[in-house]
Amino acid sequence: MRKPTIALMLAASALALALSAPAGARPPFPPHGHRPPPAFHRPPPPPVHYRVHHDHDYWVAPLLVGGALLGTQLYLDSRREPEVVVVPQTTVPAAPPVPQVYTWYWCESEGAYYPSVPACPLGWTPVTGTSPTQPPAPPR
Repeated sequence: MRKPTIALMLAASALALALSAPAGARPPFPPHGHRPPPAFHRPPPPPVHYRVHHDHDYWVAPLLVGGALLGTQLYLDSRREPEVVVVPQTTVPAAPPVPQVYTWYWCESEGAYYPSVPACPLGWTPVTGTSPTQPPAPPR
């Protein structure tokens, strides 16, 4: 067997060192011709007074809760059977028919009704009758 040389021992120790390093750790030196990448710096969060406030932030939650309650009530009402209301019928006695009354005009001096007599010198006397075509009996 041959004795290991110094170069082989250095390579084995570098490999053991690389394998024993935690995950994501950098090697102790960069490869030739390469620079390490710059470190990432996250910008600090903006101050509290620069936060944007939206007007709709304050009414969205009540709108959602109210919509859920209304939707639930409408759903429950749609599944409920309609209530049947029976109204008893009451009969109202019919009023007797009112007889029609027609007014005729009697002329005493001529002894006849209008339109048989076109003019009456002493004046007309109104007389009520029940027919529009048959005059009533003359007044006494």
